[in-house]
Amino acid sequence: MKKALVAGLAFVACSVYADRYDSDYGLVFEGAFQLGSYTEDGFDTLSPSALSLRLEKPLTNFLSLRADYAFGVDSDETERSGVVYDLELKKLMSGFLKGRYSTSDILSVYVLLGFSKGEFSTEASGIVDTASDSSMSYGLGGTYQFDTKTALSVEYISYFSGDSASYSGVNVGLSQSF
Repeated sequence: MKKALVAGLAFVACSVYADRYDSDYGLVFEGAFQLGSYTEDGFDTLSPSALSLRLEKPLTNFLSLRADYAFGVDSDETERSGVVYDLELKKLMSGFLKGRYSTSDILSVYVLLGFSKGEFSTEASGIVDTASDSSMSYGLGGTYQFDTKTALSVEYISYFSGDSASYSGVNVGLSQSF
């Protein structure tokens, strides 16, 4: 396992210096809407929604670092044994390594690999409980470039998946390069 990690980090380090990012942009800022999917043993799938703010630093034409912060804007509820449960995403923080491949001047696809930590709030019969989870995260997305600085992205990310609960999201965002 350690050998694979070291080899992966060496590959990333070589690609960073082999092909410097050839644009004038130092950072990319993005705002996105997230439709989440929360599953837990014994409950229906819940779909809380959130807003996500992202900051990305391109390292090469193919590789960048990205930090995400999401906060809930709408909860979802389900009923079990006559009790109504209301679930809301309080916050979600993620860090990703993003690998990108351009299929044309305006279209590109990318993969994400990173780590996420999320906090959820559940209310049932007036009692509020807060729980958090963290895990390795991965995703896949695509970008449509409107011009050299503005783009639309659509992506799917699995933020965490545990033995009893998991959370993923479909995100649609608009980015601006600076």
